[in-house]
Amino acid sequence: MPNPTAAIIAQASTSQLKDYLLGFTEDAAILTVRELMKRGESAQQVISDLEKELQPSLDNGMPMRSCLALIAALKQEFLSDQN
Repeated sequence: MPNPTAAIIAQASTSQLKDYLLGFTEDAAILTVRELMKRGESAQQVISDLEKELQPSLDNGMPMRSCLALIAALKQEFLSDQN
C-alpha cells in the first residue's frame, strides 16, 4: 500500500520541507530527512539547522520538549552511527 505521507513529502519543495520539519511527527520527519538526503542535503546539516532554528525559543525560556524530542529522534536515526 502506498504511503500518502511519503507521496506528499516527495512533491513538496526542499524549502517547504525544511520550513515545516519541526512540526512533523517523528515518522514524517524521518521520511522528510530521507527525502532531503535524496536531494543532496546532509542529515547532519539538516539537524544542525533545526537546532539553530529552535535555539532562540529555548533562549527565551520556552521548553519546546516535543521539538527537542524530535531532534533527538532524528539524531538517533541518522547520526548515531557517526559517533
